[in-house]
Amino acid sequence: MSNLNTVSVHCDEEEIAYFTMHENPYSVSINTGEYQGKGLARLMVSLLCKKLNFSPETLIYVDTDASNGFWEAVGFKPNRYYSSKNREGCGYELVIEFGKLVEWAN
Repeated sequence: MSNLNTVSVHCDEEEIAYFTMHENPYSVSINTGEYQGKGLARLMVSLLCKKLNFSPETLIYVDTDASNGFWEAVGFKPNRYYSSKNREGCGYELVIEFGKLVEWAN
């Protein structure tokens, strides 16, 4: 079971956006819905990264389904272990070091 760290944005009582980082393996997901392109992603990533005590070299993984190039714009690169069966991060398409994610967010 992975630990879960989440930042969410609410309007009235409705959640309108969230950014989640799982631990073990370290992976992320984001949803900004109709607020895409309004800066919420960078804000949420920045807020959550400030709360986490990860080494800058910690690798963060993501699946790119329906991302429309968002993760590549953040700085994620192809994961060389994507097709591996027994390496950390296998099955995840993209990877970034935590320190690079922090740089993008700030």
